[in-house]
Amino acid sequence: MNKQKDTYQKSGFKVPDNYFKEFKINQLDLVDKNVFKVPDNYFEDLEIKLPQESKVINLKQRILLISSSVAAILIIAIIAFNQPRNNQKLNSFSNVEQSEIENYLETELENPEDYINNNVPLNFNDFEESQLTSEEIAEYLGDNLYEEDFINE
Repeated sequence: MNKQKDTYQKSGFKVPDNYFKEFKINQLDLVDKNVFKVPDNYFEDLEIKLPQESKVINLKQRILLISSSVAAILIIAIIAFNQPRNNQKLNSFSNVEQSEIENYLETELENPEDYINNNVPLNFNDFEESQLTSEEIAEYLGDNLYEEDFINE
């Protein structure tokens, strides 16, 4: 391989000898001169238009607001549809008359032995071991019986 000393191409432009040594710029002349000039009455006629502040809405807050609103609406809807209506009668023993219960027991329960599960063995020893005192029986009857039960119509 041949290595040439001048690997760069010459541009063809030449500067005269001692050109940069003889060339001097008077820096004081440049400072005294005002290079940039403003036309007369420029600042008096200039209208300044300041940009208005744009309304910025944070997306996280917006999503949180929408999702919480939807959740609140769903909760209210679920509660509203699950509430019993005022005109509906609820099925409970308090709505059933005592005479209806007595009538059912007399007519429908002709043979109570049919409703007893005979497949379950009964151990009478369990009943003998669990003895109730008269105080416990009186307390139970006092808590669970009402005067209306004793009134004959």
